[in-house]
Amino acid sequence: TYVACLEFNQRVKSYQAKLHALSQQEPDIYVYSQLRPRLLRQPEPLSILSRGPDPIENAEVEINLYSLPVEPAGNYHGHSYQSILSRFDATEVIIFVIGLLAFLLTFDAFCGEKERGTLALILSGAVPRAILFGGKFVAVALGLALLLLILYLEVLGVILSVADLSSSSLDWGRYTFLFMTYLLYVVVMILAGLTVSGLVRRSSTSLMVCMLLWILMVVAYPQAVLSLSHLRPPRDEIATMEVQRLRAERDQQIKSYRGSRALFGAVQTLDQTTFVVRAINLLPASVTDYEKFIAYQNRVLLDYAQRIGQVELAARQQRLRHLFYTQLLAALSPAYALKALSQSVAGTSEWNHEDWMAATRLYREAFLNYLNSKKGLFGRRWFTDDPPHWEFSMQADLMKLGQDPSRRLTLSDLPRFQYRPRSLPSAAPVAVGSILLILLGLLFIISGIGFARYDPRAG
Repeated sequence: TYVACLEFNQRVKSYQAKLHALSQQEPDIYVYSQLRPRLLRQPEPLSILSRGPDPIENAEVEINLYSLPVEPAGNYHGHSYQSILSRFDATEVIIFVIGLLAFLLTFDAFCGEKERGTLALILSGAVPRAILFGGKFVAVALGLALLLLILYLEVLGVILSVADLSSSSLDWGRYTFLFMTYLLYVVVMILAGLTVSGLVRRSSTSLMVCMLLWILMVVAYPQAVLSLSHLRPPRDEIATMEVQRLRAERDQQIKSYRGSRALFGAVQTLDQTTFVVRAINLLPASVTDYEKFIAYQNRVLLDYAQRIGQVELAARQQRLRHLFYTQLLAALSPAYALKALSQSVAGTSEWNHEDWMAATRLYREAFLNYLNSKKGLFGRRWFTDDPPHWEFSMQADLMKLGQDPSRRLTLSDLPRFQYRPRSLPSAAPVAVGSILLILLGLLFIISGIGFARYDPRAG
């Protein structure tokens, strides 16, 4: 947890540094083609306890005309110590250590007493089997719940003392819900151990079965099923070829329009740094022609961005459906079910990421509406800050005017990006949680029936 806190602090510093750098760039914008908002996803505080995929935690999206936000950019690899400890966060500790401890405390709960003959003696008395079964379950559950609570409080203490968290980012409801998911996992593992102990007659056999079951549920089965999610669906290849075709078609349309105009032979300089036309002896009529080209180009870019984006989003949705069914299958393992639920509560799951990406696409629509309202999308303010019918003869005058602070764009009314995480988990984590609860009920029924049907006279 301490290392995870250091890694979280590193991500927070990286996030704040990027925000500062972006805020410093805003005052130097003179034309609307320079305005390309960059959206950063703030690190999730609960990622200290349950991390998600790395690119999701450090998502960054640029809003522009040329593409819809489908996949984020991000190249952060975490704290240097994190590479040594891999992804062994607090949730992984619960999954591996507490889950194993639940098996070790329950593997001989019934079969041990069968071997010693004490179970037959107890059942010959007036003690109901339901009370005996419930007593053993409650004893182990209370002991592990107390241990889990102590460990969780210690973890929270480390987080509060080490992690760079503000008081407003401490969502105690989510912290509590996360603890409840841990507790649910422990209960399932206890019932699994009691089930094995009630079905076999020798402690050594029960221990061997419990160890094999632990390896299967915690390591082997989830990894085998999730390996299927990395298989690329056949339609991905078709989508990639379609995107390439649309991009080539888009570029050809713009190139054909550009080649049909004599204007571009007259333009001597196009400042690619500021996107401001800097032409010596460029007549106002030529500027008007260039304005028409920009209007045509931007319309083509917007049209093809929508068409390409729909193809990419369709492929993305197909991958998400594939992941959804894979996760449901993997959730038959209580270990993976806990991991999926904890990531959803922490805001680091694939589905939380998809919610954030959907919010960036909504912001792009608001941003384009803003540009259109400012007449900066299809007009001369897209590429130049020069007044209409303005003619220059000296490049020095142009550069001087380009450095005039009074000509900077006023961005106080620029739409602000807003993203609010779900108050409740999305459909996939709810389904995973339902499977975990179903497993809990099934194990309780199986272990209870098995113990109720035990015949002491059979030895």
